[in-house]
Amino acid sequence: MKRAKAILKPENMYHVYNRAHGKEQLFIEEMNYHFFLKKFKEYIHPIAEVYSYCLMPNHFHVLIKVKSEEELNIFFQEAWSEKSITSQAFPIDKKVTQQFSNFFNAYTKAFNKTYCRLGGLFISNYRRIKIENNRQFLNTVKYIHFNPVNARLTERPEDWKYSSYGAYVTNKRSLVSKEYVIEKYGDFNNFLAIHGTLPRHQGL
Repeated sequence: MKRAKAILKPENMYHVYNRAHGKEQLFIEEMNYHFFLKKFKEYIHPIAEVYSYCLMPNHFHVLIKVKSEEELNIFFQEAWSEKSITSQAFPIDKKVTQQFSNFFNAYTKAFNKTYCRLGGLFISNYRRIKIENNRQFLNTVKYIHFNPVNARLTERPEDWKYSSYGAYVTNKRSLVSKEYVIEKYGDFNNFLAIHGTLPRHQGL
């Protein structure tokens, strides 16, 4: 079994996932999904390339590649300019981990305010599995896209609005680095064949 608490290091790929406490929901209505992605773009997109994601009612999955140490240093120098000297001196992996914590806290704070709720929303120790090879990468992309199908929330991955799969089979803009993923699959038709699906719209 892959280690689910891997250290997030520059230029490495990870499957990151987390869930709500107990039987609680991360997403109650559509605006929650959109707000989550907005905060994800604000906190995580500056520090990582995104290859796939899926938001489920009580959990989420993302496949990312942490940016280079040079890119991270530039971002954190600006983003953390007003933080204490101690915080600025954190090792780069600690800063990346803290960025995820800040993301979870920002979403939780807004969620709690909206629904008159108190306390933590996410399980504190979010999971991250390092991607070791191309086969694992391809399988993880597919696994993430098929989450709603496996949970019997939809029959086809393209019917689930809250994942990156729709970005691959349409021309709509997205957080994901589509060209990189398609290249890893060989081409667009192979991407579809491995996913075992047919697009409703042509092209990328």
